[in-house]
Amino acid sequence: MFVPPSSTPPDLSEHPEIAEAVAFATKNCSLDIVDLYFKEPAVKDAILRFVTEVQLAHPKTPGTGLMAYMAIGLLHKYGLAVPQGGGSAFTAAVIRSIEAHGGEVRPNTEVIKIITEHGRAVGVRTRAGEIRAREAVIAQIHFHILDRLIDGLDPEVISAAKKTKLSEYTLFVVHAAMEKPLKFRAGGIANEVVVNTICPGSVESVIQSYGGNKVVGASIITNADPTRAPPGKSLLHAIVMLRADNCEVGFYGWDKIKDKVTYNIFQYLSKYVEDLSPDQIRGYHAVTPFDHESDTPCFQHGDICGLSMAADQMGAARPAPALAQYRVPGIKGLYLAGPFMHPGGGVWGGGRPVAIRVLEDMGIEPIYVNKTRPCKKPASPFAKWPPFDNARHLVIYFRMEDVCTYLGSVTKCGDVILTQAARAWVLLVPSEKLNASGFCWKSLWLERVAQHDIVRQRQGFATVLGYDFAGRVLKDSPGSKFEEGNAVAGYMPISIAQSRKYGTYQSFLAAPCDIVFKLPSNLPEPYAAALTLVVMTAADIVHNLFKCPLPTSPGAFSGPSLI
Repeated sequence: MFVPPSSTPPDLSEHPEIAEAVAFATKNCSLDIVDLYFKEPAVKDAILRFVTEVQLAHPKTPGTGLMAYMAIGLLHKYGLAVPQGGGSAFTAAVIRSIEAHGGEVRPNTEVIKIITEHGRAVGVRTRAGEIRAREAVIAQIHFHILDRLIDGLDPEVISAAKKTKLSEYTLFVVHAAMEKPLKFRAGGIANEVVVNTICPGSVESVIQSYGGNKVVGASIITNADPTRAPPGKSLLHAIVMLRADNCEVGFYGWDKIKDKVTYNIFQYLSKYVEDLSPDQIRGYHAVTPFDHESDTPCFQHGDICGLSMAADQMGAARPAPALAQYRVPGIKGLYLAGPFMHPGGGVWGGGRPVAIRVLEDMGIEPIYVNKTRPCKKPASPFAKWPPFDNARHLVIYFRMEDVCTYLGSVTKCGDVILTQAARAWVLLVPSEKLNASGFCWKSLWLERVAQHDIVRQRQGFATVLGYDFAGRVLKDSPGSKFEEGNAVAGYMPISIAQSRKYGTYQSFLAAPCDIVFKLPSNLPEPYAAALTLVVMTAADIVHNLFKCPLPTSPGAFSGPSLI
């Protein structure tokens, strides 16, 4: 996802079932994929809403089926997030980062031409003058206007660029300052999450709603981020999927009807939000499809994804095979970035693969972070490492924070159901205070149904045998050896449960007492989260690689190191 797309398709000859599924999804629609796997109307409704919002395409449009896999997979692997303080706060943070690394940001500076000399990009011309480049130019130029800003392009490149297709739909956005905190009529978790999707209740209602400009998403942002409104007030955010060309006023006449559209949105939302009346609205700001293009030329004709995200314009075909590697054919030193490039529209980290490509062409090896690696030298303030005697001792050094980061970012897990056993159980603290290796703890949700403790996790690799955890005891069963507040860790084997295919969110973890142990006072909880994995790895090396006997009694822990 976050590297340049491969121009060579993956070899699926050994996995014909995957090849068949990809081929089917590529030519069919998202509704076909959802119908293939699900029967419950409410589930279909929710998935179609989410997938079509990501792709800005009708669920019956051919070529949209692949996104039904991708959107849900990305949601499970990376999750969704919004920046504290809003999008402008995120932009400000990026600017600070650029400036902290010696860069310069020039707002309100319009580029009108890429300067080329002898087939190479050497700078840009703005309305205020020229800026010369040292090594290269990275530009966000939509393909439909590529020839306006770049002279000397191959006619075939221009033709391929102009043939790229825009998305079927775009978004009409409303930001409303409310007189008091609002609540969704659904109650419960709907008032806790950052983003809600309005689901009509049936697949047929979803299909019909795209023609009626019904609300797709609505969020009371201040429920999760109170910094966005004064105390006692709230901020409502609503989006509607609609076509950029309005049947009454076309594309350029949105200002004439945006207040009427906004009123209709409020009226529709009042069915889902309590006390959403005109006297509660302090003010609002509506963003129309025409406003999107006015904000940036990257959103041609209001397309906030830059281009259609159908299968034929994704990956190594985004926006077209000749332009997919970020280089501009015939112009050395010129690279393209933006929502119309891989990986696609939205805040997807699309600048990273461009940077990798530029560094590659400059002969500079990119620096990758968050990889697990051995520590050659202990970092302060950790305890000194013991002496290393190659003849008699095997000492394994791990940076425990790297182990946790690596496993949490690359490992997926399968859903499990833990039946209530005839043994003591212990309930650990809320997940935001838990530490774990094997997956992100915020991907779990504990729910007591009938006589079962249900722990739902994400679908994962078959090689995942279990997961490690560390936290503090919140509640224990009668007769257990723990007390409230005890720092504990443990290992939950997948083998005690049945694999499932669901995934959602959890607040707590329940674990059998006989797989939980108290932590030594000198071992921090984040390190303990990877404790079992590191011990088993060390034991495996000692016993199987070096044929040494395993210790008959537990060893001692010293800071982040294990011997």
